[in-house]
Amino acid sequence: MTRWTLTLLLLGLAACDDEDKGSDTAVGTIPADADTDADADTDADTDADTDADTDADTDTDTDVTLPCTATIETVFPEPDSTAAVNTTVDVTFTAEVQSYHAYDLSIVGVTGSTTLAADGMSMTFTPDADLAPETVYTIDASVCTDAQMASFTTLPAPVDDSSLTGNTYLLPFTNLAFSVPDRADLLLGAAEIDYVLVQVSGVDGAANTISTVATTGYDDADEAILVDCAAAIEPDPADFTTNPRFSVGPSVFAFPFGESEITIEDFVLMGQFTPDVSEITDIRVSGSIDTRPLGLGPCSFVAALAGGECVPCADGLSECMPAEASAELATLTDRADIVVDCGL
Repeated sequence: MTRWTLTLLLLGLAACDDEDKGSDTAVGTIPADADTDADADTDADTDADTDADTDADTDTDTDVTLPCTATIETVFPEPDSTAAVNTTVDVTFTAEVQSYHAYDLSIVGVTGSTTLAADGMSMTFTPDADLAPETVYTIDASVCTDAQMASFTTLPAPVDDSSLTGNTYLLPFTNLAFSVPDRADLLLGAAEIDYVLVQVSGVDGAANTISTVATTGYDDADEAILVDCAAAIEPDPADFTTNPRFSVGPSVFAFPFGESEITIEDFVLMGQFTPDVSEITDIRVSGSIDTRPLGLGPCSFVAALAGGECVPCADGLSECMPAEASAELATLTDRADIVVDCGL
């Protein structure tokens, strides 16, 4: 009886042990389907992020090439003009030019370099050395589909700066040929002037400037020239990089006219020194005559009389009349010294 009881106990314990093992396996095992779903989610997220970033970067980095539409606007030196032997050539455009556009500038037969301005609106040709004096040169310019050729002539070789200071040049007033207004002689015939005097008061070689004084003068009985110091003007130092050619002014120049005076606003005098500095040639003067001091009536009447036109004066009133004149030469003289005579 005891043996059977022991056998039954052992069989019961074995059955309980098998049930515990089955329970552990069911709780601790992760189903295969769950792993697969998690992987699918991860792949989907990764693919979506990669595609979106790649597309956005590619679109942003795209470059645009602009068309070339510019044409040539101006050329310096101007066609058929004169220029200093150390001149550069400058060309302006009607529209902005990019560095990858077609553009070129040169002086035929001259070595040098061409540069495009930072704003793309002009280009410059700089010769490697000074040009030959009194020589005709041809400019060859092109941009986009536009091209131009033009010629200019170089000036004579520069004169010695030290040989100019103190020189006074004499221009007879009657030698001035007025081209504007048409009948200037009717207006200026009453001007009590014998000479226009121009003196070089200094040359700054480092700054490439020339300083001058100018006035009117009259014959004296002892062959000296009476200098009108009240009319003397001292324009600001002028650019002299075009040596031997110069241009001084603008200034206000006033001189006697009967019982009143003639006042010329924006007075400019241009000329060219000869190699031995004994003369000034190719003289040009210009300015605007203020008609009010003449006492002849309004500008409209004076302009009709002289064959001119009325333009605004410095004060904005249209009472001035443009005037232009030329003369072949002014000669070096020792009969007057403006600086000394007028204490300038």
